[in-house]
Amino acid sequence: GVKIKRIHWVSNIGTALRFLEGRRIKLVNIHATDIADGRPSIVLGLIWTIILYFQIEELTSNLAAAQGLSTSNSSVDSMASSETGSPPVKRKLKLQGNAKRSLLRWVQSIAAKRQGIEVKDFGPSWRSGVAFHSVVHAIRPDLVDMELVRRRSNRDNLEEAFSLAENHLGIPRLLEPEDVDVDKPDEKSIMTYVAQFLKHYPNPHQETDSQQDQREERKALRELKVFLDQLERDMLRAQGAEGNLTDKYQVFKSFRVQYEMKKKQSEPLLQPLQA
Repeated sequence: GVKIKRIHWVSNIGTALRFLEGRRIKLVNIHATDIADGRPSIVLGLIWTIILYFQIEELTSNLAAAQGLSTSNSSVDSMASSETGSPPVKRKLKLQGNAKRSLLRWVQSIAAKRQGIEVKDFGPSWRSGVAFHSVVHAIRPDLVDMELVRRRSNRDNLEEAFSLAENHLGIPRLLEPEDVDVDKPDEKSIMTYVAQFLKHYPNPHQETDSQQDQREERKALRELKVFLDQLERDMLRAQGAEGNLTDKYQVFKSFRVQYEMKKKQSEPLLQPLQA
């Protein structure tokens, strides 16, 4: 029974490997039997190859047009050169290098340089968590206080950045703080995670009219809540304060004026809810 299952496993894996080779992806020293035997280094190498070619490489190949980056080092050029006879190992290294440089330039252009921080790799530059926050800030400035971020510990920053990205931006939490707050963070893991931001928000500074309207509505709602909370506190204090009815009536009138003014300001925001 086990031997028959293994035959099917090897056959299925072989089909998958042939598909990858059909996409001009050179698999060096990766065989179906190695995968079936569960050799960790081979399996992890194959997973990284799939991520690199079908996610990171595909995303970064569009950056030259989308972000105005130089096309001299683009993935498209590397793909073209590979078809002229580049050795498999050299071609893979070239593709990985181009994808890495393009992704790094994207981070630098949309986030790092705007915040005055240096991101020169996908390793130690991310350990403090500031780089992750700069990417989140580029997409949703209202979520991040960069001054506070610069004062916090690495672990606190990393936890906050991953939580914000997951809860507010829909970025899967592929990393944990303890994965990054080490002397040599795993470059491939960080590249894979950062590529998720590129996938969902390739042009974070080009906000659509709909997104801008939603942002303004959220701001107005926050301001309305602050006003109502303060009005409630003031009314409770006035209710418990000493004084005659005339004085209390005047205080009530002032509250009424404030309420009517705020109500008028908030009517455009509340109209969609009343429809």
